[in-house]
Amino acid sequence: MEIRDCINMTPENYAWRFSDDEDSRFFANRLLEYIVFDTKPKITPAIWQDVEIFIRFKKRDVWSLKDWQIQNARRGIMLYRIKYVVEYLTKTEIIEIFNRFYQNTEYNLFDLFGKKFHAPIDSLFLVQEKHIVSEDELGNFDQIFEYPGWVEFSDAANKAIFDKIYKNQLTDEQIDYFLGASDDINGYDEWFKIAKHILTTTKNAHTFWTAGDVLSIIRRAVPNDEESQKWFKDQIFEIFWPRVKSVWPMLNQAKVDFKYDDDAKILKDSIGWLETLDDLKERLPELGKNYELGNYKTPGEEFAYEERFLVGRIDSGNASLPELIDELFNLTEIVCSELSIEHLEQMANENLVPLIKESENEVDIEQTISLVHKAIQHGKNTFEKLKKEGENLSKNLIQNRGQK
Repeated sequence: MEIRDCINMTPENYAWRFSDDEDSRFFANRLLEYIVFDTKPKITPAIWQDVEIFIRFKKRDVWSLKDWQIQNARRGIMLYRIKYVVEYLTKTEIIEIFNRFYQNTEYNLFDLFGKKFHAPIDSLFLVQEKHIVSEDELGNFDQIFEYPGWVEFSDAANKAIFDKIYKNQLTDEQIDYFLGASDDINGYDEWFKIAKHILTTTKNAHTFWTAGDVLSIIRRAVPNDEESQKWFKDQIFEIFWPRVKSVWPMLNQAKVDFKYDDDAKILKDSIGWLETLDDLKERLPELGKNYELGNYKTPGEEFAYEERFLVGRIDSGNASLPELIDELFNLTEIVCSELSIEHLEQMANENLVPLIKESENEVDIEQTISLVHKAIQHGKNTFEKLKKEGENLSKNLIQNRGQK
């Protein structure tokens, strides 16, 4: 039976006939949909960002990802494989590869496409080395994000893009790609202003969410003194309350379909931000005393919670060494004080390193210990950057308090 005999079958049924592998089935399903219905994969900024952060994770620019982030990246890479295939092969060529695969299922479907391209598909579109985008490259802005890669922007390029955003010269999708390119941003004072501008002007829910993600990064750097925290709370209220406008949707969230459209999604996101304010009921007394605020944890509380979780897993003796190391890596991403750095080093030296040394038959001891120390250094660098950016925020925005 050849692929032309299967037109009356659904792509899913056909794919199941020759593959027990989930990735192969997904790959086959989407290519068959393209052949039969001319349906091409829809790539969004969210998909690009899912793959980009996974590339940085593999390169240890990011040290910890959740399982759902890895699954999202896996699905995103699959969509880009399909995108590449349909852009560079004709339908006839794709059908020929399917027929070869169906006639001899010992072949791996991805390998067959790789042979056609004379290289593994992933190597053709995944750029895994960091590329600093210069201002001169901005003329081909969309091309920068055509396929996923480890992308950062020069200071001049960032300044030029900020200027375009303020002048409404970029689309919401272009802004979304740019904002999600990296969380390793510099100059939080300027990033705060651009994030605030986008959050108060965009009508696109995902662009709004991505700008909120930038705001979350900046929030970690806000100094912990009363004046600084008051400033940031005022900013949150100033940004998000105009999106909500009244307490009715807050008091009647069960009655609102927050998935209805972009406005509803933005409303839900805005309510979530407002509920992180511990003084919200003082700002909006009509909410009533029984209104439940969100379960927001300060950076210090977040680190303490994750630290207790890791200590508990170590003490239980039920967690595997890779799981414990991964939890330590997660802590290196959320350090917030010199004390948290001390706790990291103590935990590594007193708990994890002895376990690593006892696991000589399972891991390369020297390599694993070296990786743990590199992760802790990453945590130190993270904290130093937070401290520096916090000082700049205080100097350039908080003390002036005139920033809108």
